[in-house]
Amino acid sequence: MKQECIFEIGGEGGSIAIYREKRKTGTVFIYNHNETDFSDEGLDISKRNEFLHFEDALKLITTKYPIHVLYLDTAHPDFRHEISNGILDHLNDFRGNLVSDVDFYSKDQFEKLLGVRFNLTKKESYTNDYIIDVKPITKLTEYEYDISNGTTKLKGTYELHANDIPFDPKYMETIKSDYSFQTVGSVEVIHNSIIIKNLDGNISHILPSDKYVLELSPLVDGVITKWEITKK
Repeated sequence: MKQECIFEIGGEGGSIAIYREKRKTGTVFIYNHNETDFSDEGLDISKRNEFLHFEDALKLITTKYPIHVLYLDTAHPDFRHEISNGILDHLNDFRGNLVSDVDFYSKDQFEKLLGVRFNLTKKESYTNDYIIDVKPITKLTEYEYDISNGTTKLKGTYELHANDIPFDPKYMETIKSDYSFQTVGSVEVIHNSIIIKNLDGNISHILPSDKYVLELSPLVDGVITKWEITKK
């Protein structure tokens, strides 16, 4: 049966490859590992195994061998997506560790054959809690007057609520509570009440929703470093 090389990586004295072979009973993917021992110890390696799915054969290689220090010789165009994702999994978790940028020796060559870029990124991770700034709402009562014929007459009044007074009020009464504070936790709104819970999930404050405004900032848990793929 004719075999077609789908994936091959190599180093000094050996190579690991996956071949596709079409048979009457179906297609199989053949894992082939060959290494030549140039010493007198006679420690040559020759291993072969068959898989029904390409991903299974690739996973054997990416989880067992340090492919990040080897050279990518072959990446079949029809399987570049699967190969790229397999290498990405390897970089993010090879034997329980993240592969560093320095240790990915053949990064440029991998990227050239696969048509992608492997980027080591750092992103902040967040909890489900927030930094909560609580501020009272300012209540402004404005009095509108009609001045005509040398007399002053009250036309009416109205109220507005704002977090900050946008201008110096004239003919206004300003009522503002000094109860501002910052806390950490989560927020729920039930009917007309704002319920703030602490990090233990216990209720720490219950506030009327028409009297206070909240500003929430995500609580940073740490920094996640991982490899990601982008197209060239």
